[in-house]
Amino acid sequence: MKLLIQAGFLAISLIIGMATTTAVFADDGAGNPANRMNILMLDMDVTTEDSGKDTVESFMGLLSTFGASDHYYLSAMDKPEVFYGPYKAGDINFSNIGVALDTLANTHQEGLAVDMPAALSEAYNFFALGAAPAGSTLYLVGQGEIESDATYAAKYLDPLSDLFSENEWKITGVVTENSSVSMVNVLDRVSSNTGSESYLLNATGGLKEITDYLMSKNSLGSLMESGNGNLAVSDVLKTKVNVTPGTKDLTLVFFKNDSSGSLRLNNPNGIEASAGDRTSSRVLETPYAVIWELEDPSPGTWSVDAKGIDGSVSAWHFATNKYRLNLINDKIMPTGEPVTITAYVTDEGVMVSPGVDAVMKATVTGPTGNEVVYSLNDIGKEGDVTAGDGYYSTSIPMSDVSGLYEVVLNLGWSGLDNTLTESREFKTQPFPSLEVTTLNTSQLYAGQTAVVANVLVNVAGEPVAVTPDSITMGSSDEGADPGILELIPRELTQDGRAWMYDVVFTPKSDGITSLTMSLDINYAGRLHKYVADTLTLDAIKLPVVPPTPYENNVVTSVVPNPVIVDQNGGFQVPVELVGIPIAIAALLLALTLYQRSLTRPFGILSNETSNTLVDFTNLKRSRFRSIFTPSVVHGSETGISELDGITFRFNGDRVEMYSVRVSPTVRVDNQPIVGEVVLKDRTWIGTRGRLFNFVTGVNNDPSPESSFGDD
Repeated sequence: MKLLIQAGFLAISLIIGMATTTAVFADDGAGNPANRMNILMLDMDVTTEDSGKDTVESFMGLLSTFGASDHYYLSAMDKPEVFYGPYKAGDINFSNIGVALDTLANTHQEGLAVDMPAALSEAYNFFALGAAPAGSTLYLVGQGEIESDATYAAKYLDPLSDLFSENEWKITGVVTENSSVSMVNVLDRVSSNTGSESYLLNATGGLKEITDYLMSKNSLGSLMESGNGNLAVSDVLKTKVNVTPGTKDLTLVFFKNDSSGSLRLNNPNGIEASAGDRTSSRVLETPYAVIWELEDPSPGTWSVDAKGIDGSVSAWHFATNKYRLNLINDKIMPTGEPVTITAYVTDEGVMVSPGVDAVMKATVTGPTGNEVVYSLNDIGKEGDVTAGDGYYSTSIPMSDVSGLYEVVLNLGWSGLDNTLTESREFKTQPFPSLEVTTLNTSQLYAGQTAVVANVLVNVAGEPVAVTPDSITMGSSDEGADPGILELIPRELTQDGRAWMYDVVFTPKSDGITSLTMSLDINYAGRLHKYVADTLTLDAIKLPVVPPTPYENNVVTSVVPNPVIVDQNGGFQVPVELVGIPIAIAALLLALTLYQRSLTRPFGILSNETSNTLVDFTNLKRSRFRSIFTPSVVHGSETGISELDGITFRFNGDRVEMYSVRVSPTVRVDNQPIVGEVVLKDRTWIGTRGRLFNFVTGVNNDPSPESSFGDD
């Protein structure tokens, strides 16, 4: 008869277990992943004492609050085939798990041995049947003596815990202060095998540690302490919590080692928040943990009074804020230019004002690790454009170091300690700029055209071709008409771009003109503007010599041409015929003297390895050029094709080089030249990918290091 009753009870239990598992889903039917499954499996010996049952109830309260809407099932180690549930964390019906706990406690028979392999097997099969998602957890709450021999554990427990690990399911052990050493060792072992650990379940500190574990597991942040104390029954613990504007949810957690006592929560106006006010708050009271959850709490300082407690109590809180901090900036910024940091606050994507007491700061960390804190403002100063528009800005200098910058925004309020933080990143790199070479900017004549500057568009020294309309020129003098400004490209590409331009100016009248130039271009996914330094152009009037009045006071007379009279009555020769040969001879003599006064070529050109390529002193030239242009050597005469288009002029101890070539460029000591430049001893000339070293004397040994080339 007794066997029949036991068999009947087992059948009823199995039916209950089957009924409770029918609510397990792998998907919610809307295409969303199913919530994780969690099993709370108890060694019912824990509940034989009131303190043990109170601790378990407090643990279940924490699971309800911090379980992230997971599904929970309740089972007993001595009857692991029976599961009660599911109970959804955060749902008002989660409290029904307490009814199931009472049922298990009332039907528990003391002295029954715990079969840990059977408990693990049943839990594994239950997870497999319900297609439990990764992260599902089996919580084993144990206390009594069990088999813990290492050989036994390796044979029966390790393979089962490995199956959990293969499916990314966790086993988390929970022990009490009265748990046996064997139970502690077994739970530590199976927990570690799945990448988890065991926790001590007690009122003095264990509940706080389990709460931290649950919050970390579910990415809920962390608790912040509000206060703590060791109280007598007559003592009152007062704690304060600062609530910032935009707070969406505030959770207050109180741990106490006395199941008695009371807590009173007051809003910033000093009015008590009623536990029955379910529209804005919810309270969960367990023997050793009390949890208040408030929705959209009023900003300000809330207070909690704890009294009637005999023992220790600690107050903690955490909050979620609906405000989000947003940074307006491009992902790539130019080096060496000031950067404006602009931030604003949103509530569910809608821009909002954080209030007049808001304080916004930005901590910028550069590639070198240097950290600088800047204050942002909305008062229309220091980089902020418009006051009171909700945009907080500041202008910061940017170094020439390229790399990644991190910006941590921090929003706080005067009088409140709490702040909101969010971080963003941006990268800096060189952007296009204008390299302006000044030519003739003074002694300009009104009405006459002159090239006043060359403009090179480059990125860190490398040429970049742009369209002419990318460069804007003008006068900084408003309303003035200084004359005609023209931007002439040296050589256009097929698509109408150029990287070098001449700035041509025709002054309208005399006076000083301030010339401004800027580059506006779309680069690296953003609009980039570069403003060059202002050029000062000085135009003067052409000098005009006043005419001298003409006075004709000269008396003219006709003098007959002199003739040479032959005394013997012979032929007479006019003087003009004698003077012409003399004049021609004098001219030839002057030309000869001038030709001899001209400087003959000198110096040598060598390559990077100091091998002489051209000896100007002994250069073989045509007779015509040797006679008529002895001081001028054209690059084509050297026999080096790279020097075509270059002219060398020798004048005394000076050597001048002139280039009319635009592309490819000619560089002297790594500087691009157009026009004339004076060569010094040991000057490097780069053109068409080759380097030449000019030395003034043949006997010199040119051997400087070459560190640059032409374009």
